[in-house]
Amino acid sequence: MEPKFIWANFASSDLERTTAFYTALGFKPNGTYDTAEAASFLFGQNGFVINFFTEARLKKEVNGNLSVPLNGNEIIFSLSAKSKEEV
Repeated sequence: MEPKFIWANFASSDLERTTAFYTALGFKPNGTYDTAEAASFLFGQNGFVINFFTEARLKKEVNGNLSVPLNGNEIIFSLSAKSKEEV
Protein backbone atom coordinates (compact mmCIF):
# COMPACT_ATOMS: atom_id res chain seq x y z
CA MET A 1 0.00 0.00 0.00
CA GLU A 2 1.23 3.46 -0.85
CA PRO A 3 -1.04 6.01 0.84
CA LYS A 4 -1.31 9.33 -0.91
CA PHE A 5 -1.80 11.21 2.33
CA ILE A 6 -1.27 10.79 6.05
CA TRP A 7 -2.56 13.25 8.63
CA ALA A 8 -2.99 13.58 12.40
CA ASN A 9 -6.21 14.01 14.36
CA PHE A 10 -6.48 15.28 17.94
CA ALA A 11 -9.37 16.03 20.29
CA SER A 12 -9.55 19.57 21.67
CA SER A 13 -11.66 20.71 24.59
CA ASP A 14 -11.33 24.35 23.48
CA LEU A 15 -11.06 24.87 19.71
CA GLU A 16 -10.88 28.65 20.00
CA ARG A 17 -7.87 28.42 22.30
CA THR A 18 -6.31 25.66 20.15
CA THR A 19 -6.73 27.77 17.01
CA ALA A 20 -5.20 30.85 18.67
CA PHE A 21 -2.24 28.82 19.98
CA TYR A 22 -1.32 27.15 16.68
CA THR A 23 -1.92 30.32 14.69
CA ALA A 24 0.47 32.18 17.04
CA LEU A 25 3.08 29.46 16.39
CA GLY A 26 2.81 30.21 12.68
CA PHE A 27 0.86 27.15 11.55
CA LYS A 28 -1.16 27.88 8.41
CA PRO A 29 -4.93 27.36 8.59
CA ASN A 30 -5.90 24.49 6.30
CA GLY A 31 -9.43 25.69 5.71
CA THR A 32 -10.72 22.13 5.32
CA TYR A 33 -13.00 22.53 8.34
CA ASP A 34 -14.90 25.71 8.92
CA THR A 35 -17.08 24.75 11.85
CA ALA A 36 -17.31 25.07 15.60
CA GLU A 37 -16.45 21.35 15.75
CA ALA A 38 -13.06 21.31 14.02
CA ALA A 39 -9.94 23.25 13.06
CA SER A 40 -7.22 22.19 10.63
CA PHE A 41 -3.63 23.38 10.13
CA LEU A 42 -0.73 22.79 7.77
CA PHE A 43 2.65 22.28 9.41
CA GLY A 44 6.22 22.17 8.11
CA GLN A 45 7.72 22.39 4.64
CA ASN A 46 5.54 19.61 3.22
CA GLY A 47 2.29 20.90 4.70
CA PHE A 48 1.60 18.02 7.10
CA VAL A 49 -2.09 18.23 8.08
CA ILE A 50 -3.06 18.37 11.76
CA ASN A 51 -6.77 18.35 12.55
CA PHE A 52 -8.34 19.24 15.88
CA PHE A 53 -11.89 18.13 16.65
CA THR A 54 -14.27 18.43 19.54
CA GLU A 55 -14.40 15.08 21.33
CA ALA A 56 -17.92 14.39 20.04
CA ARG A 57 -16.93 15.14 16.44
CA LEU A 58 -13.74 13.02 16.63
CA LYS A 59 -15.73 10.07 17.99
CA LYS A 60 -18.03 10.47 14.97
CA GLU A 61 -15.06 10.73 12.56
CA VAL A 62 -13.43 7.53 13.88
CA ASN A 63 -16.77 5.77 14.33
CA GLY A 64 -15.95 4.72 17.88
CA ASN A 65 -14.79 5.71 21.33
CA LEU A 66 -11.57 7.47 22.27
CA SER A 67 -9.17 6.37 24.97
CA VAL A 68 -9.15 8.20 28.28
CA PRO A 69 -5.49 8.72 29.16
CA LEU A 70 -4.87 10.04 32.68
CA ASN A 71 -1.91 12.29 31.89
CA GLY A 72 -1.58 12.39 28.14
CA ASN A 73 -3.18 12.94 24.78
CA GLU A 74 -4.46 10.66 22.10
CA ILE A 75 -3.41 11.09 18.48
CA ILE A 76 -5.03 9.26 15.61
CA PHE A 77 -3.15 9.02 12.33
CA SER A 78 -5.22 8.62 9.19
CA LEU A 79 -4.06 7.14 5.88
CA SER A 80 -5.69 7.57 2.53
CA ALA A 81 -6.36 4.30 0.72
CA LYS A 82 -8.57 3.07 -2.10
CA SER A 83 -10.34 0.48 0.04
CA LYS A 84 -10.47 -1.24 3.43
CA GLU A 85 -8.82 -4.24 1.80
CA GLU A 86 -5.86 -2.12 0.74
CA VAL A 87 -5.34 -0.99 4.32
